[in-house]
Amino acid sequence: MNEKSVINEIIELENLHWAWTKAKAFFSKNEYWYDQISISNFSANYENELKQIQDDIKGNKYKLQSIRPIFFPKGLDEQGNTRNRQMFLISVRDQVMWLAVMNVIGKYYDKQMPFWSYGNRLYISMFPDGYTKIGKIKWGYGNYRNTTTNTYRNFQQSWPRFRKDIHLISKIMPEKEIQLELEEREDIINNNNLKEVHKIKYKEKSYWSKNNSDTLYWASIDLTKFFPKANTEAIKKNFTEFSDEVKEKYTDFSSLQKLIDKLLSFEVNFDGLTATDDDYREIGLDTEFTGIPTALFAAGFLSNIAMLKVDKVSQEIIEKRKRDNLV
Repeated sequence: MNEKSVINEIIELENLHWAWTKAKAFFSKNEYWYDQISISNFSANYENELKQIQDDIKGNKYKLQSIRPIFFPKGLDEQGNTRNRQMFLISVRDQVMWLAVMNVIGKYYDKQMPFWSYGNRLYISMFPDGYTKIGKIKWGYGNYRNTTTNTYRNFQQSWPRFRKDIHLISKIMPEKEIQLELEEREDIINNNNLKEVHKIKYKEKSYWSKNNSDTLYWASIDLTKFFPKANTEAIKKNFTEFSDEVKEKYTDFSSLQKLIDKLLSFEVNFDGLTATDDDYREIGLDTEFTGIPTALFAAGFLSNIAMLKVDKVSQEIIEKRKRDNLV
């Protein structure tokens, strides 16, 4: 009988060490504002901090520290006025704790995301797998890896890759033949050679139903202020609903549920701040916060969990329409 404990795996010193390594990589990017004194204190007391995390989890005493709202410059609006966006100061230990959880269970959820999901996907190893005819490196995909400073896949694998793929797919879809560049033809060949889990099915000519239309339509939907509006209750529900593989491997999923509930219990601390209610309304912040805090290193992963049910249903609808020859 499998008696593996997911909680024990999360708080193993080696896993906590790699979580701290990843946290330091985030801090070094200078993409957010941080409390440098807190980072220095955690670093100076590194071993004791990790031991305290272990003790708090084992004793069921771990509690998130409150998050402090800050205003992060966003640039000028159309009238030339300054704008701010919502952001928070988050404790170092809570950042490390979330990364430790992602190290252990992240892959079981990330692999369930559809092939057309590009943003905030977890890091997987990549390796050179030969060269194309035009001398570019062909990259092969490996496994999810925790022993690295990377948490998410490289930016070039997300938004730039998405735009490039959309352009290529728009040439493949029509029944009328469209001349592809050599690099695009090689891209399709490389995609065909990937494992099924890594393939972009839309790059396969056979995926698309035959139609005689000469017109292609493009639609883009942008969910504004997604992190603040995401509901943590939906995230908790999706963690449970799509947990089959986690439950198969570990015997203490109920303990993991309780831990995730604690780690999603964000409380905003306004004490001592001089901003007005109007200032907070400008950045979309109410006294009751139920969203994902911007500047939480796990925010990208949690946003994908929040959308996982929608992704699954969307994929089912697409596949049904495909079977009915409507795509």
